[in-house]
Amino acid sequence: MSGDDKNEALQTLLRAAFTAKKGRRVSRQTEFDFVFHMTDWLDDLVALSRLYRSPGGYSAAEARRVVDGLLIHGVGHIVEAARLWDHFSDPFGSPEARKAAVPSDRVSSGPKRPKLAEGKPDGGRARRTRA
Repeated sequence: MSGDDKNEALQTLLRAAFTAKKGRRVSRQTEFDFVFHMTDWLDDLVALSRLYRSPGGYSAAEARRVVDGLLIHGVGHIVEAARLWDHFSDPFGSPEARKAAVPSDRVSSGPKRPKLAEGKPDGGRARRTRA
């Protein structure tokens, strides 16, 4: 299967999954938007996967470019796809922010974010050494 065929097969599958989730009550534009937001960052995902599989093959600058690609480009698409899916949760955000983002019946409480130890520049994570 060529790259174009795989991409088309992926888009068809994502469209079917979205339709199954949402039913026929969505417009073609919304369906298109969901598939777009699930696939536009695919190159960023592939690059990150390669980095994770072979971290020794990257310089810090190269790794930064890969991480930038996903965090700057991919995350926005993922968030928008989640919103279109009717489920966005920010397990690290405040409860107020989570409630504002989605209807209350769809808010996930998520794990609590650990707090940094107050008064310690490293948050209390420095290793202790034996004297």
